[in-house]
Amino acid sequence: MTVMHVNRNKHTLPISNQPLVLRNGQIVQGEILKIYPDNKAEIRIGTHRFIAETNTPLVIGKRYFFQVSENQNQVIQLKVIADAMKQNVEQNLLQLLDKLGLKANRQVVQFLQTLLNDKIPFTRQQLSQAMNILSSSSIINQDLVAMDVLKEMFVKRFPINENVFRALFSVKTNQFAPLIHQLTNEIQKQPPTEINKQLQNLLEQLFSRPQKNEYSVKHLPTQTISKSELALILQSVARNIFSNESSPISERVAQIVQFLFPSENKLTLQQLSEHIMRLMDHATKIKARAVELLNQIPSTPNGNMTNEQLNQIEKQVQMRFLPLLPESIQHGVFSLQNNFHENQNTMNPLLQILSDDRTYQLLERTLHTLQQGGNEANQFHTLSKSRFLSYIQQFIQSSGMLNEHQIKLNVEQLLVNRSEQPLQQIQSIKTFILNLLLEGNSIVNEKAQPIIHFINGLQLQSVYESHNLLQATLQLPGERFALPKDIFLQFEGKKNEDGKLDPSHCRILFVLHLQNISETVIDMFVQKRIVTITIYNDKIKQSNLTKEKLIPLLTKQLNELNFQLSSVKWKSLSEHQNQPKGYESKTVIETRKEGFDFRI
Repeated sequence: MTVMHVNRNKHTLPISNQPLVLRNGQIVQGEILKIYPDNKAEIRIGTHRFIAETNTPLVIGKRYFFQVSENQNQVIQLKVIADAMKQNVEQNLLQLLDKLGLKANRQVVQFLQTLLNDKIPFTRQQLSQAMNILSSSSIINQDLVAMDVLKEMFVKRFPINENVFRALFSVKTNQFAPLIHQLTNEIQKQPPTEINKQLQNLLEQLFSRPQKNEYSVKHLPTQTISKSELALILQSVARNIFSNESSPISERVAQIVQFLFPSENKLTLQQLSEHIMRLMDHATKIKARAVELLNQIPSTPNGNMTNEQLNQIEKQVQMRFLPLLPESIQHGVFSLQNNFHENQNTMNPLLQILSDDRTYQLLERTLHTLQQGGNEANQFHTLSKSRFLSYIQQFIQSSGMLNEHQIKLNVEQLLVNRSEQPLQQIQSIKTFILNLLLEGNSIVNEKAQPIIHFINGLQLQSVYESHNLLQATLQLPGERFALPKDIFLQFEGKKNEDGKLDPSHCRILFVLHLQNISETVIDMFVQKRIVTITIYNDKIKQSNLTKEKLIPLLTKQLNELNFQLSSVKWKSLSEHQNQPKGYESKTVIETRKEGFDFRI
């Protein structure tokens, strides 16, 4: 059993710790605990007990199958459709299927028993639709995985249909990179088209393996950092400096990044550090010149500035301002000032940033973050973290996981503007593959369709919410980080007042397949900002040196984020596979009538 399989069954789907709300048409199993006068009884479904009005003779200690319904007064009623007291469990299930008018077979009986054991309510229609899916020839020998997927669909109230099932089933049974490689190999055999070229370029960006020195501390000074990676570092530092800023921090950070990267998309760490040090060395003069220039710009629209005023400002920028900047940045600023009349909307915010003391505080702290006091291991850690977060953003956008959301926003914008312009096509893997499917090449489509299912599955499982809990799941290709399999992450916990995951009370799960220590599960539990980590791996005896090196660094980094490391435990994967479920199920019943919960 692989780690991914263990994870999916043990952790990914929190069936047992989700509230259970009874809805019209659902079928549940309950036990009669007590009989009271005035036609009342105490009944237990799962771990929840409640009082019900009864118009049907019931026996204490006996279990029944009930079907939920509502009358005109919105009082929930439980209709007894069969008893569940036969010693042979299979006979009970066969009797229930017979009452529901459904044909029984081994798969259906097994799946029905799973639903009842996990206390998952279901309707006759849902069960019938699940039976049709289970009978599909394409899932032969994968019954358990199919049932696991169907349970997830029941719990999350997804439509029980083939498309949703295929999407979730694909994510459970596939890795992203092999699917992509199969499609790429097939595309390369076909005549080149514009769609093929665009798709292959995008796939190359997302799935190409890093250079050998890209994740090496030895080559740290020559390693590059992109605009998006620097933006993440700046944003993490800027939160404390611009805490009272009315405009979004991301806008200010984007302006600073554009200033530091006037033309290049990437800089080496050494180049970036030199840029920032040059700016810090001349900070006082740069700030003074920026203030002077701002004071010379009239507060009127730029169309009212005379040619003489424009020439004077351009001359001031060229003579007194540009020489203070690093050479590579001078070119970008020179192109702005060279036509100041047209570029005033860009030049003004730049001058305002450079006249602000907080900008230099941000640059100074960023330089400290990048250099880490000369500690190359810490520098490497900072860069790796930034790369990883940047890649997550790039993957979510480029894979197509946000396609439908972006289309919705675009349509809303067109309606607001009353524009008749056609929607601009979103550049993503999903979009290009959908266009590829329209070309009708059956051989290519055979490789392309599973990827559409896979991306749809990533979207469906990405976020799951209940009234006070939030779960977010993400699966990334491991190839970009030289890993042989996908990276799986899951975040689960209480929602705060803003509806976001509360970082003080949550659980984070990482599933990795590492080159040297193979399958690894990292289970991180946070309670009142105290962190407990359990690492499951079958090669933990070889990792004592790693533990000694990494735990102090982890403790330090968590302390900087105002978290406290309680303990790090190392266990074998077999302990992870056999651990009991950590939560008891809860059943939520809506009270509809005073004196009892509902009527039987």
